[in-house]
Amino acid sequence: MTPYPRAAMRRRGYGSGALYERNGVWYGRWHAASGARPHRRIGMTRKPGSRDGLTRNQAERELRRLMDAEELLRPPDRAAPTLGELGEMLTSRLQTLGRKRSTIESVESHVRIHIAPWFGDVGVDEERLFEDEPERAVVDPASAAFDRGAALFFEWLDANFATYPGALVGGLWSLAPTKTGGHAWRWSGTPTGFDVLRVSLKNALGTDSTLDDVLARFAVHRALASPAARVAWHVPWPAKARRFASPIPVTPTGASVVLIDVAGAPAGAKLRVEAAWEDFGRMRWEIVKLDAQGRDLADIPVTSLPLGTSASMTVEPLDGVDRVVVVGANVGSTEHPFEPNQGWWEPHGWLLTIEGE
Repeated sequence: MTPYPRAAMRRRGYGSGALYERNGVWYGRWHAASGARPHRRIGMTRKPGSRDGLTRNQAERELRRLMDAEELLRPPDRAAPTLGELGEMLTSRLQTLGRKRSTIESVESHVRIHIAPWFGDVGVDEERLFEDEPERAVVDPASAAFDRGAALFFEWLDANFATYPGALVGGLWSLAPTKTGGHAWRWSGTPTGFDVLRVSLKNALGTDSTLDDVLARFAVHRALASPAARVAWHVPWPAKARRFASPIPVTPTGASVVLIDVAGAPAGAKLRVEAAWEDFGRMRWEIVKLDAQGRDLADIPVTSLPLGTSASMTVEPLDGVDRVVVVGANVGSTEHPFEPNQGWWEPHGWLLTIEGE
């Protein structure tokens, strides 16, 4: 039982993909040769007796087509684009679409003045720094290097939800500028980029999904990516009930990861997971089953009441499962939406009880 282990979970092999269904929609994700982990919406599922939607076999073929197309568009030896590159791609795209010269110049100015100096080139060390502190807010500017590493969050958003490269980041630049009346006695701080995301990503992961669901999915992505988010606790199979506290409280938009080894569990075993957290914080929990090769066998959201402070689930079956990853994401305060300009955000601790059954 060791807090803060440095050994990363084994990474899924390049080219392997996973298809899953959620809220009547097929989704797929895979590890690309570049190291990226694309996540794509495949299409609606086919209901019994209907000709609309995709069967599992059709969805698997479409996933393979998307995987092949992604590799053609991005050579295996090419790293994922930086935000600076995405800005240049957006400018080129706007020119192709025949947008007004003033619009193109505005985007070029944003890239040159506000983006390139800070996020132009996210290095490996900055990525590692970001993943070493998953409990921090993803936009925490206290460390310039950490803040540049946080570009991974916006890169992931753009890769998974934009209609073309750079579209989501460009949309944030276009829609987030604040507007203050000439006679106002104070500057207006809204809308923020997160206000824009809150509206734009509504239903992005299925009917009634919100930005909370997107933040929870990003937390899972960080836990399985390379470099992976630092693990808070790595524990052996809990033959008896064990309870663990968060070594570091989690700030809104941050997350904690707990890794549980299934080795040593008897045949037909189950895993009971119970989480509790502090008042005034909203947390989302997901459980991921991994096999011995690090392949994602299942992602299971743990449901809880909207303003609740506890969640629980019995995980079964565990046949073929090598490790269970428990991810807890702080999706914000119960009092107000996440405000990126606040500068300090109240973190919240948690308790996790696990027991083999």
